[in-house]
Amino acid sequence: MRKAEAIVWETGAHTASRNAIIIYNPDPFYNLDEQVCKAFATTLSNSNWYAQVLTVKAIEESNLAQADLIVFCTNTYNWAPDTATMDFLKTQNLDGMKCVALTLGMGTTDRAQRILEETIESRGGELLGSKAYWLGKPNAEPGVVAPNVHIAKLLVAEFADEILKSF
Repeated sequence: MRKAEAIVWETGAHTASRNAIIIYNPDPFYNLDEQVCKAFATTLSNSNWYAQVLTVKAIEESNLAQADLIVFCTNTYNWAPDTATMDFLKTQNLDGMKCVALTLGMGTTDRAQRILEETIESRGGELLGSKAYWLGKPNAEPGVVAPNVHIAKLLVAEFADEILKSF
């Protein structure tokens, strides 16, 4: 999978006491990745964090060492994390950095999620949590009537709130 264009989206005050970098490589067909990353970032900014949502292409010039939290969001292709995100991650020294893994897909994400988690930890990152969200497989309990993407954004916001308790 090719690296998409450089996109930067920011939320929260630059003067906030904490900051996060959220990294993803945009899916060429759906933008669940962008929506989930922005929902995570917005939840952080509502708790006085500054958050940047960056594509892999945009992050190459950034300094991860200054972030209090790094979120890696990957799409699943052929039961594996997307190549661009993994290629970037494999070049990083995450010694002691607090990290989160978000794995997206149509519904079969277990292997991709495990690979992402193992890679973060092998690079020295402290994995605070990991969740998967889907386009095809329902994100909600049976009986909940809402669009799947909407449910994914609500769930990722709840997850971000959980992660905030680590700080």
